[in-house]
Amino acid sequence: MGFRSVRLEPAATGKKGMVYIVHTEEGKSVLRVYRNPFYLSKVIIIYGILDVLGVDLSPEIKKIKLFPCRGVLGCILEEHLDGLNKCLSGIYEFFKKLGELHVKSSIDFRPLCRIVTRKWKCKALSNIKFLKRMRMFPDLLEEVAEIIESVDVLHPVSLCHSDIGGANSGCSGDKVKLFDWDRASLSLPHLDLLQALYWFSPPDRPAAFEAYFEASGFGEIFKEQLLPASAIFLVSRMKKEVKRNRKDKLDELGRMMKILVNGYCPLLENP
Repeated sequence: MGFRSVRLEPAATGKKGMVYIVHTEEGKSVLRVYRNPFYLSKVIIIYGILDVLGVDLSPEIKKIKLFPCRGVLGCILEEHLDGLNKCLSGIYEFFKKLGELHVKSSIDFRPLCRIVTRKWKCKALSNIKFLKRMRMFPDLLEEVAEIIESVDVLHPVSLCHSDIGGANSGCSGDKVKLFDWDRASLSLPHLDLLQALYWFSPPDRPAAFEAYFEASGFGEIFKEQLLPASAIFLVSRMKKEVKRNRKDKLDELGRMMKILVNGYCPLLENP
């Protein structure tokens, strides 16, 4: 690919392909080797959209190489990101950038928003049925289900990463960036925001939200919609933690549900 590799270190493998850490004389890079044409083309398109929108949320792309042979369709060489603990000071700027991404890619076409909302409502109510079978917080879940069922439409929809978390983020200097954009889709920005607040848990959540809210300019209706969106997010998160049998996380999510049914968005409060 036009660089001199000193050492190639396997990092991950899966249905998308393989990931390597490339050690060169200039430092470390990440090499993503794609075997699936859908993921390869999607990631290239997403990086192109982010570039056009002028939103600095993805790693710097050093090179893209296509060679459809021997089961490998192409490679993307990108910058290596440090751990999040290296740039805690940049977390509020990240929320600002996330707000910019969501507003620049937003579509407030109500029929489309209603379709996307219905998809998430159905998924959330299915998750509640699963959690009831597992006998998780039955009384709370009844009230959470009522909150979700009362929703007609959440709007707008935007380009969302859809998998924000510690495993898909890192630091470039003092900037927080996201990688693994293969799950990105036109979805509810509310859920992207809540996912970021949950995983990054900034020391001052209200300040992080205000940075997002000011950059996005979505308005007061968006704030009101965060309550039902929180219900959708929490039951999805709880189902995942039940499957992983993580009692500490389930207790935390149970506390958040109690705050939710009292009419407050738990992820807008400090942990």
